[in-house]
Amino acid sequence: PSWPSFCSGCSEQEAARSKWCGVEYSLAMNEPAVRVIPAFDNHPLYTRVWLPDEEPVGVLVLAHGLAEHGGVYGELAASVVGQGFVMYAADHRGHGWTAPDMTQLGFFAAEDGWAKAVGDLGTVVAFAEKAHPGVPLFLLGHSMGSMMARCYAIENSQQLAGLALTGTIAEPGFVGMMAHALAWVVSRVCGATHRSELLRRLSFGGYNAAFRPNRTEADWLTRDEAWVDAYLADPRCGFTPAAEVFVNLMEGARWAGNPDNVARVRPGLPVLICSGEADPLAVNIESVAEQYRRVGLEDVTLKLYPGARHELFHEINVKEVCADLVSWLGAHLARI
Repeated sequence: PSWPSFCSGCSEQEAARSKWCGVEYSLAMNEPAVRVIPAFDNHPLYTRVWLPDEEPVGVLVLAHGLAEHGGVYGELAASVVGQGFVMYAADHRGHGWTAPDMTQLGFFAAEDGWAKAVGDLGTVVAFAEKAHPGVPLFLLGHSMGSMMARCYAIENSQQLAGLALTGTIAEPGFVGMMAHALAWVVSRVCGATHRSELLRRLSFGGYNAAFRPNRTEADWLTRDEAWVDAYLADPRCGFTPAAEVFVNLMEGARWAGNPDNVARVRPGLPVLICSGEADPLAVNIESVAEQYRRVGLEDVTLKLYPGARHELFHEINVKEVCADLVSWLGAHLARI
């Protein structure tokens, strides 16, 4: 394909800071190439791209979760690339190598952080569309990324051939309102970039309770102990987010689950929702699928995996999860 310019909006300072500017795509299936894509405000988005050997039959754009980065999705990439898809995985603002430095991990922006993060996702989608004109594009969001994907689809479902969600959450309701209020107070009193252990404990501390005795603080993520250890050893994973990001997350969850917003998604958009039955975030997950059906979406699939926890693409049954996703992508590609 003819690749669009990817760093025309980067300042000289940004280009100098990023060793990835100017790197060309590699066609090696298991080794992602890198593009630094400028966001609408020229914030450089570090983006991994896995390409198949032939012209791609479809595009999959991944929005990863909180306190991780796109580089941990190599096994998923191998599965979809093996079926002829190209996969894009950009590190969000404040994540991975998109963060200007390690001190900026877990912080979107002082103002409109959620809108900027969702806007960045739209920038990556637009880049992929331009790079692969006429090729069906699917959007996959995991955890926090699933909320971004749901928000993006509210306004842009016509751009998508399908929407896949893993580790997503139901509308948080009153508890979410209280959490939003507390995070807002902490952010305003202590500062937007303040790392609050209180907010961390309240948000994540209870997730391990179902898996006692606990080996680590991240047992709730997956049954794969080796992956948990690698996650905890990665300095760009598992960090405490800034207080303002907790505000952003609650705002995003409420926006994604607002019935009036969901009703703006086109009825013909295929939606796949996957969760582990042991995922502590999957409480009332059936309501997410039902909400899409209630507003008229005709092709909504809910898949639950017995025993699986939050990180489906890093679970002990990851091959089953990837096979199910690839099967769903292929089935809907055939209908286009």
